[in-house]
Amino acid sequence: MVYEITDLTQLDPSKVEELLLKLTTELSAENPTLDLKRGVFHDSVLYYHGVLESALRENLARYQSARSLQQIEADPTLADDTTVSDVLSNWGITRTEGTQAKGEVTIVVSKSTSVTIGAGSTFEADGMSYTSNTGYTSTANSAAVATENDRLMTQLGDGNWEFTIFVTAVDSGSEAKLKANKLLVPDSSITNYVTSFATADFSAGIDTETNTELVNKLQDGISAKALSNRVNMRALLRSLSQFVSVTNQSIVGYGDAEMLRDKHSLFPISYGGRVDWYVRGQATLQSVTLTKEATLISVDASGNGTWQFSLLKGDAPGFYEVSRIILPSADPAETGTFGITSDTRGLDLTDSGFIPDIVTQAEGAFTAYQTAIIQFVDTVTDATALVAGTKQNYTVAVRNTPHIQELQSYMGGRDTRSYGSDLLIKAPVPCFVEISCVINKSTADADPDIAGIKNTISALVNSTGFIGRVDGSRVLDVIHSYIQNSVSVTDLDLLGRIISPAGGTIWLHDSSSLVVADSPGDMVTAKTVQFFTSPSDISVTIQTTIPTFT
Repeated sequence: MVYEITDLTQLDPSKVEELLLKLTTELSAENPTLDLKRGVFHDSVLYYHGVLESALRENLARYQSARSLQQIEADPTLADDTTVSDVLSNWGITRTEGTQAKGEVTIVVSKSTSVTIGAGSTFEADGMSYTSNTGYTSTANSAAVATENDRLMTQLGDGNWEFTIFVTAVDSGSEAKLKANKLLVPDSSITNYVTSFATADFSAGIDTETNTELVNKLQDGISAKALSNRVNMRALLRSLSQFVSVTNQSIVGYGDAEMLRDKHSLFPISYGGRVDWYVRGQATLQSVTLTKEATLISVDASGNGTWQFSLLKGDAPGFYEVSRIILPSADPAETGTFGITSDTRGLDLTDSGFIPDIVTQAEGAFTAYQTAIIQFVDTVTDATALVAGTKQNYTVAVRNTPHIQELQSYMGGRDTRSYGSDLLIKAPVPCFVEISCVINKSTADADPDIAGIKNTISALVNSTGFIGRVDGSRVLDVIHSYIQNSVSVTDLDLLGRIISPAGGTIWLHDSSSLVVADSPGDMVTAKTVQFFTSPSDISVTIQTTIPTFT
């Protein structure tokens, strides 16, 4: 246990001396003829008795501190995981254990010859291992696909063939959540192998709750789980195992400047009864890959067509933006995206169940009711001979945070929803963050762990609560924890891009911190905005100089 003394050097010498003096004084009073201030008995018996007594008292003090939730919250290192879990179990609070990331891997081969991937086959990416969930056999003959373990091969535009399999991370935790198109390397040879990559963003992959996070659940654990007030609502959400990946949440209601839905009357005053619940479904963004049928709108003089497709409310509920549009035959790892010329957001309020009171598109932005019409220019397909109205499929990647639809259905359901309120689940207003800096080192200094720096900064930004700011000082603290004292950090640059619910983009740019300016009329404030980033959005440049010697 953390509170156990394991080394005598951990003891305070002054306390040992204090106990030694006490023992010597007490024994001298009982035996005045004995010289107990020096000699063998003093050095071999009394001294070590004082040491053991001091260790016992220190253990007891640490044990008592480890049973104090207040002290553990102030210093989580006071107690080990088992102790904290045992204490909080008295309030019915349990630690959320980490889960393994899982996802689909696309394997590209040069020929249509059948390929077998054995159960437990291993792939590596960024020092992490992933194993195939079962055995798979690929085939180019669709008639031969009899079970889910038979994988159909499809031909790519470059003559290669691809098929997909499912893998699971060996270790649990969020670091194993691969992003779409991340390369994976097989540990064993694959017939006619060309490459392999993550088909889409991996799911699951949750870190085990820390002692700090567990202690912070105390208020939720002892509160009633009901849609009554903010504390009870947070407790209800945390108690639902299907939403264990939810990290941050913010509740806006009566009296909050960001609440616009309770002003739908002849007079511009709040009449209550409305709740906007902003929920971050997981720490990182997820990418949803869709196949969308687009319609040709027009053709320019170069033969490039402008195409249009619709994003329905069920495609990627609460979506933020379309991040990629490519032809189905294109290789995602090597192909860029077609440029979007128009993104028109809308609402679909048709539903058989409860429909929240939503009047404007801005009020319904990033909710389960949001839709969009996307127009883009295809610079690959020759549309010269095509007529308006021609249809063609495209592969579309959309970024969002999960659970928006599921939460709306559950919290807005007849059996859960408070009779006196109109509840709307919203994905947080996103602020996409990019960070860059320069690390200055000499050739004599060790190379810093760039991947570790990027991952830790990313985790720091993504864990930021609804506080409306990202401090550059905390970013610098992360970097300095990875470098030597002789190494310096300069040119820190922070860039934030907010997608406003009302439409348009709000840019934040500073070298010290990103601060969300209050714009409650647009529903953009510290209560509504969350910061998102990834290691790929963080740039760390190494500037090396030759040391001078005097």
